Amino acid sequence: MTIRYLLDSDTVSYLVRKVPSVVESAVRAEISNLCLSTLTELEIRTGLAIKNDPKLFLSVSEVLGQLETIPFDSAAANDASKVRAFLRAVGKPSGNLDPLLAGHAISLGAVLVTNNTKHFENVPGLMLDNWVSPSD
Repeated sequence: MTIRYLLDSDTVSYLVRKVPSVVESAVRAEISNLCLSTLTELEIRTGLAIKNDPKLFLSVSEVLGQLETIPFDSAAANDASKVRAFLRAVGKPSGNLDPLLAGHAISLGAVLVTNNTKHFENVPGLMLDNWVSPSD
């Protein structure tokens, strides 16, 4: 079975900056197994709009052009609602997009790749990986 990797915006940023551990992990995972949530695309495009840097826009566009973007759909909304409810129940509410992204990864059966593991470590059923500080 092929493992799908859903990249958080920080991981995409590390790919754009060509951080060696992230690039090596992406190559090992194979580009066809990497994907992006429309939520992450929103975060990235917002950052680009704020910075208004044409060179950065081209670098990010090159990376985004190689990744499949997966729409946040009803299945993702269902799983994200469970994540939000769980985090609220255990007194660990998170930011606005993090629970949504976690739910999206769960709905896809994908591994969420992020350097912000603290934001996601309390989510049951979520598979996490960190390519900046790999554990292996």
